[in-house]
Amino acid sequence: MDVTDDARIVEQVLAGDQSAYAALVTRYQDTVYSVAYRLCANHSDAADMAQDAFITAFRKLHQYKHEYTFGQWVIGICSNRTRNLFRSRWRRQQTEQRHYEDACEDPLVTHRSEQQNEEVAAALAQLPVKFRLAVTLRHIEDYSYEDIARMLRIGISAVKMRVKRGLVAMEQILKEERKETP
Repeated sequence: MDVTDDARIVEQVLAGDQSAYAALVTRYQDTVYSVAYRLCANHSDAADMAQDAFITAFRKLHQYKHEYTFGQWVIGICSNRTRNLFRSRWRRQQTEQRHYEDACEDPLVTHRSEQQNEEVAAALAQLPVKFRLAVTLRHIEDYSYEDIARMLRIGISAVKMRVKRGLVAMEQILKEERKETP
């Protein structure tokens, strides 16, 4: 996506053409939803987080910086809102992690590749949010380390560290699950 095109549309919205915002939502809604789903592992929560991210972005549109695409900016908002959701849930109910494990497991999977995909999804769901987000953005959404750093507002080395630690943790989870499976 083109940063200058996004900046032009943002300027239109800020100038009073609020209907122009629909173009940005249409352009990025699938990507934002996909990231939210990977973080939440739940369609309902993902839809809520994606919608919340676009509403928040609209309200804070005057804060948008033209150094990256609107999509990268709204994904950063979505990831922050999702982290806040997780924190509030954890405070209310510390068993939320078990809920994610249960939600991601599918004992009826019959094909080996589908089973492997489910195992990877379950392992991803078990990661702490900051690692899950980094792995999702890098290896599922195919963002560069630089783009992820801008979205999350952290350094490139921190992004690389989170991706690496997330992958190592996923590998360990998968090894442990395979040992437990007869």
